[in-house]
Parts: sequence; C-alpha cells; structure tokens
Amino acid sequence: MKIDRIELFHVAMPLIYPWRTAYGEDAAIDSVLCRLSSGSVEAWGESAPFAAPCYSPECAAGVFGVNRDWLAPTLLGKDIRSGEQLQSELSLFKGNPFAKAVLDTAWWNLASRLENRPLHELLGATRSSIPVGADFGVMDSIDDLLAAIGPAVDAGFPRIKLKFRPGWDVPMLAAVRTQHPDHIFH
Repeated sequence: MKIDRIELFHVAMPLIYPWRTAYGEDAAIDSVLCRLSSGSVEAWGESAPFAAPCYSPECAAGVFGVNRDWLAPTLLGKDIRSGEQLQSELSLFKGNPFAKAVLDTAWWNLASRLENRPLHELLGATRSSIPVGADFGVMDSIDDLLAAIGPAVDAGFPRIKLKFRPGWDVPMLAAVRTQHPDHIFH
C-alpha cells in the first residue's frame, strides 16, 4: 500500500483520578495518534508514552517530534507491503519503540482495512479475543482503592495489577487480600 498521507496528533486525556506510582503522579494520559491514509482508506494508530521520560526513555512530546521530523517523512509516499518492510524502513533510526509503535499500529490497522480482514487474522492470531486485566495506581486512601477494585472484580477481570510506593505496599495488600482473598493480584 502506498502511504499517501500521515497526520500526527499529540493529545492529553485528563484522568478522573491521578495515576500514582512509585516514580510519581500523572493527572493526564498523553498519547500520540496517527492517521495513515492510502488512497481513500484511512486508519488510526496510537502510542501512549507518559508526558515525562520517567517510566521509559521516551515521552509523548519526543514521540511526536521524532515522528514529525524523521519517521513519518521516511514513510510518506512509499509503497509498504509488509510489517517487515515497515520495520526495515524505520531501522535507520535507533531505539524509539514508542515512536515507531504509532506508525506500526496505524499501518497494521490500514492493512486490515485495505484487505478487508480482521486485524487478528493478519497478525496470525488463532482466537478473536483475549482476557484483559485492570490496573490501579496509588490512591488517596485504601478505602478509595477498595471501592475502585470492587467493580473490576465483579466484572470478572481475571487479573488486577496494583501499583505501590513506600508506605502504601503492605497495608494496601493486606486490605485488598482481606476483601478479595481469592482473586489474582499483581
């Protein structure tokens, strides 16, 4: 497929509850979105590094800039026929997995649309759904956390991931285990 147009967007979605972990706190989730077009068909991709390079070496503004200045211009106007070819075209640029991911996810979405095949089939998956979990950061109180976890347990999430920081770890785990002794937590 020929890549006719690449549009990039740096967006931030405010969170209802701040995402707190041992490294810090985020009030919004930053994402870089990509709309990739081939002829009249378009598709979207996303990469969601944090706003600051605290969790990984990349950050949303950097991902946006690397794509705008280097990666997207490398692909624009080229006929990319496979995921391997896409990665080969981007291999000149070292690292930057979040930056490359926004183009990769958009390309696979576009390939799925152009071939009129579900994405999971293109990727070689043998099933059309997978179990997912829920993640919870450090909250203002253990009661707030327990109130947030309850609906996830009731909804049947097979695993729940809990974030902690010093002083929040042992008391939080004890309260969660008391309220949900049989559920899987990570």
